[in-house]
Order: sequence, then C-alpha cells, then structure tokens
Amino acid sequence: MIVSQTLLSQRRRIHQKRKLYEIVVPLMLTTCLVSMFFNLVIVISVKWVRRTVSPTLCFNLSLAAADAYASLILGLGLVINSLLPEVYGIRLQTRCIALTLEAFRLGGLSVSVYHLLALTVNHYVGIVRPLHYAATVTRRAVAATVSGIWIGSLSFFFLYFSFVRNQGFQSPYCSINTFYQLSTFRIIVSTLFFLPLVIMTAVYSHILFVVRQHQQRLLQVPSSRQFHRNVKAVVTTLLILGTYLLCWMPAVLFFAVSCLDCVAPYTQIPESVLLPVGIVINSLIILKSLVNPVIYAARMTEVQEALRAMLPTKCEVQPPDTTVRQRALLRRSGTFSSSTRMVSFRYSTHSQRHISGCEESYT
Repeated sequence: MIVSQTLLSQRRRIHQKRKLYEIVVPLMLTTCLVSMFFNLVIVISVKWVRRTVSPTLCFNLSLAAADAYASLILGLGLVINSLLPEVYGIRLQTRCIALTLEAFRLGGLSVSVYHLLALTVNHYVGIVRPLHYAATVTRRAVAATVSGIWIGSLSFFFLYFSFVRNQGFQSPYCSINTFYQLSTFRIIVSTLFFLPLVIMTAVYSHILFVVRQHQQRLLQVPSSRQFHRNVKAVVTTLLILGTYLLCWMPAVLFFAVSCLDCVAPYTQIPESVLLPVGIVINSLIILKSLVNPVIYAARMTEVQEALRAMLPTKCEVQPPDTTVRQRALLRRSGTFSSSTRMVSFRYSTHSQRHISGCEESYT
C-alpha cells in the first residue's frame, strides 16, 4: 500500500512537471526568438550607419551579436534538455550534443563579460587619456580584441571539456561528466565572471572620479563636447553592465554554490526548489538579452540614425525641404567639411530671405 502511494505521488509530480514544461518552455523559446531577432536587427543596422563606425559602436555591436548568440544557444538547450525529454519523452542516446551546447553556453557568458571589460578599457582611455585615444584604440586593435574574445572564450571550454581524463569528450558518448559537478570547475567559471567584475568596478570608480573633477573645473574647454559624448557612452555601458549584474549574478552564484562538494549540494536540494529556481534563472538570462537592444536604441545616436534609415517614414521618403536639409547638416557637423557646408547653407538661406524681403518691400 505504501509503495503504491509512493508511485502515485511520483507519477503525479512527473505529470505536474510535464504540464509546467508544456507552458513555460514554449514561452521561453518565444522570448529567445524575439531577443535574437532584435539583437540581430541592431547588428545589421551597422550597414545604415552614415558616419564612421567608432570603436565603442564596434564593441557594442559585437556585444549585441553575443546576446543574439546566447539567445540561440539557450533556446537550443531548452529544446534538447527540457522540451524533448520532459514533454515528448525523447532522450538522446549520446550526451555529446548537450555537452557541446554547454560549452557554447559558457563560452557565450565569457564573451559577454569580456566585451564589457573591453568597453571599460575603451572608456577609460577615452576619458582619462583622451589625447592618446586615437593612437591606442585603432581599428586593428578593436578587431584583434573582438576576435580574441570570441575565439579565446569558446576555445577555452571546448579544450577544458576535451582534456579531462576519461571524462567529457573523452568518455564514451560523453556520458561521464563528474568534473562538471565538482567545485574546481565551478570556481574556475565563477572566477571568469567575478574577476572582470572587480576590475570593471575599480576602473569605473576612477572614471567617475575623473568625470566629477572635469565637471567642476573644465566644463568650458573646447574638448568638452567630446568629453560629454564619452560620458554618455559610459552611462550606456553602465546600464548594460547593470542588466548583466541583475540577470547573470543569480545564475553565476547558484552555479558556484550548488555542486557535489559545494556549500549547497544540489543532491540535497528538493526538486520543488530546483525547478522554480532554474526557471527564474533562465528567464533572467533571456530578459537580459531582450533589454539590451532597447538600451542601444535609446542611448546610441548612431543606432537611432541607422534604425530610422532602415525603416524610412513617409516624411523621409518625400523630397527634402529646407528644414530637413538643415537638420542633416547639423547631424553631420562633426567634421570640418560638414561645418563648412552648414555655414554656406546658412549664408545662402539668409541671402535668399534678405533678397525676398527686399522684393516684397519694393513691390
């Protein structure tokens, strides 16, 4: 009798878990697709950027690509690890696909974190050493940094999973992955996240100190406009960093403390706690990738102009009048030639108004 009641309660839990997965997983998959779409729109919008692509924009576009990549990998993981086995009862005979997705997922985490670190260094040079910025942050340096972040982050976890003796990719069908559940591996992954966070906190603290000094003493210098642009870029990056802290921190902390020999072994945590915690953590990660495109579109002038060029309105399709041309010149007034055209345009407009006024008075 006791055995039958235990079996009934176990079947009831399995049925409830299946019903929960039938609702939650499709919603999360839909959100992953939406997030991937919006981040790809931000990346593709670079084709419509009319001004020179700045190093800050390059890093942000690569970061948007990392968010799109993370949404894709997380969606594939939800299908293979949750939807197929829990809802449809389809379980893969090999664990190599799941292990590969996990290497891609952890590599994507490192890609995002080290992009933020690269943006931090970029802002530090631009604000603390503005005279050396053009010579230090070159296109070649940006391309090398972005390539190194992507290749290094993804290669690290594939190499780690391949060189553990008799485990990971070395085990038959990748079925033995005990190393993944031990504190050594968890500490390494946590360090990859927390060490850049400590560096970014120290650097941004120094940047904010320099900004405050500049606001107090050097507001009237000729370079103040460029300085304020750098400050705006810093605020944008801080907003993005805030989303990573709020959305990634619970996942990293739970990953660091829940393993076989950690502070809170996951074998001692009941499933009624593990399941909702896993849903909340994955939802926060997806939300992070969904919020960042909104920050790009709201804070970055280049992205705003590119998105308007991608989706022209009726007013932009019509022949440009004087006001539209004047606004275009004002937007491109950053260079000397554009400033010259703007002065010439204002002078010709003033002359035409003066001549028309004389004609009216003569008549």
